[in-house]
This record gives sequence, C-alpha cells and structure tokens, in this order.
Amino acid sequence: MRSRDASGGAGTSSARQQHYGQVFDAIPDSLFVVDIRGKVLDVNPAACRAHGYSRHELTGLNVRRVIHPGYHPRFEESCRKIGGQGVFCAQMVDLRKDGSTFDAEMIGRAIPARGKTPWLAIVRDVTQRNRTEERLRRIEAQLARLSRVAATGEMAAAVAHEVNQPICSIINYAKACRNALAAEGTCQLDDLRQWNEGIVASAAQACEVITRLSDMVGKTGPGRTSSSINQIVEESVHLLACEARQHQVAVTLKLADSLPAVHVDRIQIQQVLVNLLRNAYQAMANHLCKPRLVTVGTARIGTCIEVTVSDCGPGLPPTFDDDLSLFDTFVTTKPDGLGLGLAISATIIRAHDGRLWATANPDGGAAFHFTLPGENGGRSNGY
Repeated sequence: MRSRDASGGAGTSSARQQHYGQVFDAIPDSLFVVDIRGKVLDVNPAACRAHGYSRHELTGLNVRRVIHPGYHPRFEESCRKIGGQGVFCAQMVDLRKDGSTFDAEMIGRAIPARGKTPWLAIVRDVTQRNRTEERLRRIEAQLARLSRVAATGEMAAAVAHEVNQPICSIINYAKACRNALAAEGTCQLDDLRQWNEGIVASAAQACEVITRLSDMVGKTGPGRTSSSINQIVEESVHLLACEARQHQVAVTLKLADSLPAVHVDRIQIQQVLVNLLRNAYQAMANHLCKPRLVTVGTARIGTCIEVTVSDCGPGLPPTFDDDLSLFDTFVTTKPDGLGLGLAISATIIRAHDGRLWATANPDGGAAFHFTLPGENGGRSNGY
C-alpha cells in the first residue's frame, strides 16, 4: 500500500513537472529563469527564437549578454528589487546574437527555491507596439497643427484688421514727423519725441499680434515648461481681442491669486483656450443675448487648477444626453464645422493628465471646464 502510494505520488509529481514543462515551452513570450547573479538557468523556445541563440547557448550565459549595454544600469536596479523579493517591469532594448536590437518589455519576479532564489523574467518584443504608438503621436500632433491652421485661417480677416490699426498709426505719426521736418522754422522736439514714441508703440503692437499668430500656427511649441495658467489665459484672450470686438462680446477675467505653476506646453494649452473662446463667441453671434458676455475663470481645486470658459449663448444642444459625445471626433453643432476642435482639445488636456468637460449654466449658456495638475503638489509659487 505504501509502495503504491509512494509510486503514485512520484508519478503525479512527474506528470505535473512534465505538464509545467510543456506550458513553459508553449508560452509565446520569452522566458528566462535566472539566478541572483544573472546566470541563465533555463529558457523557453520563444527566447531562443527572439534572440537568435540555441537553448544550449543561452543556458549558462549571463543574461546581461542579451541586454543592450546602455540598459545595464536599469537592469541592475531591477536585480536589486528582485533581491528584495520584489517584482519589476522595465522597458529595455535587447540584443540578438547577430548584434541587431529590438524594444523589449521585461517583467521579473523572484521564485523562492531551496537554498537559492532564482527569478523568472518574461520578455516581450514591443518594437511594433512602440512604432505604432509613435505614429499615433505624430498623427495627433499633425491633427492638432491642422486644427490651429484652420483656426488661424478663420481669424485671418480679424487679425488683418487688428494689424491694420497700428500700421495706420505708424503712417500717421511718420507723416507728422515728415511734415514737421519739411516745414520752415525750428521743429518742436517734444512733438517729434512724442510721435516717435507713438511709432515705436504702434510697431510693437503690430509685432505682438503677428508673433502670437505665428506661435499659434507653428508646427511645434517650445515644449513643456513651468508656466502661469493666468498668463496663458490672458495671452489667449488678447489673441482673440479683435474677434471679440467684431462679435460685440465683453470678456471678464476672474483669475484666482497665488495659483501654483503648471508644467505644460503653453502653445497647446493656448490652443485649447482659443478654441473654447472662439466657440463661445460664435455661439452668441446669432443669439439674442444682451449683453454678450464671456467669463474666463481660474481656481485651485485640491492639487489641480481648474479653468472655466462660460458664455450666455444658447447652451448645450438638447440632443447631447452625454456631454462626452461633444468631444468625439467629427461631432459638431456648427453647420460648417469639422468637429475637430473639441476632440483635439480633449486629447491635449488628457495628455497633460487633466480632464475637459462641459456643463449647462443655470441662467442659460454653457460652461467648458478643464483641469491641469499643479506643480509641487499644488503648492503656490506666487503666481
């Protein structure tokens, strides 16, 4: 009886080991069983195929041989975590036997064993996934730029009018200077100084409008920097000042004091604000609301900054039961709209770890809100 029990137990253990071995060999991801020093104890066929080695060649090899040298420090850190019975997941670049490389995602976990602690590393080739993600990032950047170009084209007439005013002032001041210099007698230097200052101020005004327009349509911004959200709001409102006047819209700013800085791409956040402001102006263009008022506010909400653009227009369409549909691509309430502005704005805010949503105002109109995380856990930097 005992002999049969022992034999049955041994048979069961052998069958289980055979089953585990079959599973080990059938897994499509690369598997490495490695000791605490990095020596490869066993691999599965997928690891051999991915790295171009035979099972015999990989067994006994230090696992660092299949990792690009530039990623050895990251691997060493992972080994220290494994030594503490931890689990790690790291992005690496692996080497094949022929010297070529591929992007790899490595997940490691310790396997307690008698007298030693080997660990199991699961390596997945993520080269194609990374390339696809990079292509998607490029497409999103191109869509965002196309949206800015479209918005800039729509603003062209208003901007031309805005630039025309300081240019006319420059011409008038220059004519006054020319007439004074051409007249007989002594020129009044105070008048010349005043007219010259007028030329400088008008030229600066024209340059400011053109610079803002150039930044808006630029292919890329300066990247993410520590910025004041209140300054970005003011710049966006100034950029659309001429359009606000054309639509007879008054803009009120309710900006909170002592907000923490935000780490953002200023041009992208400005693009979001310009889109929300233009939507508000256009919503009231054919709506019988007096006065036409847009309010832009900022506030601290926990560790985040909330920005709100509110209008007194017709409000949100009743057909939109879920306001998230407003931010779907190609969804628009404008007869000639493309339905890209809000979708791209939502993508930009999500990329900044924030959220964009819409609410209906109790007294009519709509409000669009977005949040951005504050730097230093939301502590004020004096902005």
